[in-house]
Amino acid sequence: IPIQMAEVAPMNPSSPLPIQNRKCFFIQRDYSKGLTVSWSTEFPTELVRVIDERSWVSFIKELNERFAVADKITARSVMETFLGLCTCYIFHPCTRSSYEIHLEDISDYIDDVNEQVFNSRGINVCNPMEQGMRVLEVSFLFAEKDKPPKQPPTLNNLGIVPRI
Repeated sequence: IPIQMAEVAPMNPSSPLPIQNRKCFFIQRDYSKGLTVSWSTEFPTELVRVIDERSWVSFIKELNERFAVADKITARSVMETFLGLCTCYIFHPCTRSSYEIHLEDISDYIDDVNEQVFNSRGINVCNPMEQGMRVLEVSFLFAEKDKPPKQPPTLNNLGIVPRI
């Protein structure tokens, strides 16, 4: 699902921050639906002037859906488990599991959205697999002075912001 960013003007920062000076915040994993990997679609206040709410919620929903597909028990995942047990897990290094394939797809999705949408807005969403799937880390790429000017309030509840 492509995310379109028409409401907020892209940033034109002078220089990216060094890694040690970057600010970030974390979105905790949502355990309200059990142990399935998912994150809350609630819009973080840290992103109010950076990205529009619809794009963020769309990204989180798609991410949650992809993790749900990866966690689904299928005939292939059952067969992979059975073959692993029968071969004392010698089978597993010989092939990639369907779960690993889905995780790679999720990683590619996050990289694509970062490249196409988020990085131009001055944020980067880190792959949750790097944090043990406990949190979703969102890093600000540029200094506070390089952020775009404050936008006027929205015209309606659709999040449409007038251009200045």
